[in-house]
Parts: sequence; structure tokens; C-alpha cells
Amino acid sequence: PGLAPTKELLDDFKQGRIDWERYEAGFQDLMVSRHIENVLSRSDADGACFLCAEATAEHCHRRLVAEYLAAYWGGVEVVHL
Repeated sequence: PGLAPTKELLDDFKQGRIDWERYEAGFQDLMVSRHIENVLSRSDADGACFLCAEATAEHCHRRLVAEYLAAYWGGVEVVHL
């Protein structure tokens, strides 16, 4: 749950009340305020695969999580399968 968007943020996007850019900015703020870099350790994330039901990584919150952690930790490779 610590790596997921709030229900309100997700509903706003899915129901068209906000566009992807506003969703991404809101989720970025949420990750910062939650200090998600402390939710799991870098060693726990090493080799991890964040699965998603989205057809592409373009509109995937897991992509945003992976990119946030890669930027925070540095030296992390993110590969979209």
C-alpha cells in the first residue's frame, strides 16, 4: 500500500478529472511525503520485478515508483519488459 496511489488520486485520473501529468505530479508528491525510499531497502529491490496490468509503462504508477527509487538511490537500472 505504501507504493500505491491513493484511491482519490487514482479515481480522479480514471474518471478523467485530471490528466496524466497532474496524476504523475500528485503521485510524485505522495511518494516524497511517504518517503517510499524507506518502504523497501535497496537490497530488497535488487532484481525485483514490479508487475502491472497496464499494457505499457507509459501510464503505470509502478514505472513512477521504479524511476523515483532509481533517481533516489542512483546506479539503478530500470528495464520495462
